[in-house]
Amino acid sequence: KASHYFDVLRDLHKQYFNEYDTNKKKAIRQQIEDIEFEFIKSSIEEKAKDIDVQIKNLNMQKPEDRKKNTGLMKQKLEYMAIPSEIHRSKVRPYFLWHFNFFEVFEEKGGFDVVIANPPYIGQKGNKGAFESFKISLAWQNFYERKQDIYYYFIAKGVSLLKQDGYLSYIIPPYFLTAFAATSLRNYIIRQANIMQLINLSETMKVFESASINSLILFLNKNLER
Repeated sequence: KASHYFDVLRDLHKQYFNEYDTNKKKAIRQQIEDIEFEFIKSSIEEKAKDIDVQIKNLNMQKPEDRKKNTGLMKQKLEYMAIPSEIHRSKVRPYFLWHFNFFEVFEEKGGFDVVIANPPYIGQKGNKGAFESFKISLAWQNFYERKQDIYYYFIAKGVSLLKQDGYLSYIIPPYFLTAFAATSLRNYIIRQANIMQLINLSETMKVFESASINSLILFLNKNLER
């Protein structure tokens, strides 16, 4: 089903960038946004089905499974509310990388370079921000207690790279030794080579408004080892 959306979107993107009439261009853009919305709804329906499967496999006699059930039901309700929220606000709740840059992934397998200064949010005092990762099938082998949200940005950034692409982030250095970053370090070992680490903690204060140690991470995606 996703391939149908990609095929239609490919044609509309060509029309959009080759069209010079303002009104026609606006109409094509609306078509693109409508398809994105349909894709989001379709994706949400699939996620809801996945959650139903997880719930079905829970044993309600176990306290931990009852707790999981509560979390899964909450997540499903949040997912199901997304279409109406988008319809009201016209704001996408997440960015559809493969959908909006399908030419990049189709022709090259990903981006040449990913550069970012991701947010640093520790799990302590922010458990709600990590709940979706905790119960997500996509992150079930990555999630650990006491993580930082920037761990996920590193993993996602690497996943968006083409083979032999490069990632450069400015981040705190504690992922190198923190026990909660074990899954991240294992992910990096499997997916990439660390090209360089530049420790800025002892030489300069990177951000005037934040007293936090920083380093620059350079990775090269390499799946052919």
